[in-house]
Amino acid sequence: MTEYYVAALGPAHVQGLFISFRRSELDDGLCWPLPWAGTWSEAAVVEGAAEMNDGVEAVAVPKEAVQALATAPPPGKIDGNTGPVVRNTAANRQALVFAAREAVARLAAFEIPRACAPARGGAEVAKALETLLPLLGHAENLGNDRLWHLRAELLASWRSGDRRRGNEAVQAVRSAVEAAGEVSVTPPRRPSRPPQEPGRAEVAILKRAPPAAPPQPPRPDQEVRKVPRP
Repeated sequence: MTEYYVAALGPAHVQGLFISFRRSELDDGLCWPLPWAGTWSEAAVVEGAAEMNDGVEAVAVPKEAVQALATAPPPGKIDGNTGPVVRNTAANRQALVFAAREAVARLAAFEIPRACAPARGGAEVAKALETLLPLLGHAENLGNDRLWHLRAELLASWRSGDRRRGNEAVQAVRSAVEAAGEVSVTPPRRPSRPPQEPGRAEVAILKRAPPAAPPQPPRPDQEVRKVPRP
């Protein structure tokens, strides 16, 4: 199963020499060297999606994608020159974001942290996350920060239980999805259609079907005999 590093890409971390990654526990802070960083399972990333994988400031990146960007640190920059690290460049940040978003688009489980459902957010937020996923899954939308910020807002409202924030995010998702020509968050009911005459293809299939065999007479031991009336 895929393992993930969690990169911190918020405004507070833009100026660092290297990209910061979460340590092995959420409350242990951040670090630069990958050997000091924790790796996380898909289950852990799904459970902590709002904290670890909003697709904007915190991104869960497949381990292989992070290692592909890693290099040795310059001497004297880290205790013991421990490495490898990922240099904090615009290109590397973008590569990490895209790798994380591709994983989100590929795994629907990221969108619905079921274990939190009874206590966090609401049904409308969960439905909006489900509906937004196909739109995020389009390759041309991996760089659409507006859509990914909407996802981050939904997750944040799910985590905090802020109904007003959640409702605003749900309405924004509805507008975005409908503008893109996708199915709305609340699918309309399909109108009932009256029965129609079979089309040509159906008639042809019916003509090719073998005729139904006539019913066979019952065996003598199964014949129903009429009982004469007294």
